[in-house]
Amino acid sequence: MTPSTEIQLTPHQRLTVLESTPERLVVESFWAAAAGDPLRHHHPTQREDFEVLDGRLRVVRDGRTEVVEAGGRFSVNPMVVHGMTSDGVATRARWTITPALGTEAMFRGLAAADAGGRLAQLRVLARHRAELRLASPQDVVQRVLLGVVRLLPGDPRDS
Repeated sequence: MTPSTEIQLTPHQRLTVLESTPERLVVESFWAAAAGDPLRHHHPTQREDFEVLDGRLRVVRDGRTEVVEAGGRFSVNPMVVHGMTSDGVATRARWTITPALGTEAMFRGLAAADAGGRLAQLRVLARHRAELRLASPQDVVQRVLLGVVRLLPGDPRDS
């Protein structure tokens, strides 16, 4: 069975997978107008390229905030702390991640874990440290916490 091209990442963000190869993952992301504050994070080895197709994207990179309008493009290099969300209007953007690594699996895991709460989401992040690291707490603290999360009973993959 081929996985669906649609991923409901959060209640306010939906992804459509356009291309998925080991070299790159291309998605179209839709953020609802009330998507909320972005999750600050970085990627150890991946570059992200965005093109805003409709609406406005509020982008935080290295502590600076900018609003990118429809037609605008920007990139995020590896290790740059960032986050993005809609800027008060429904927004659509094309998002390319290179290399893809396990990003699509991480997105699908986070979507499935959304109903299970923060612990379920942390379990997914613990399996995808090559793709995503949170901006805080410090990485050494994250490694310890996510290591403990991996040891906790109840991971559905253990069934």
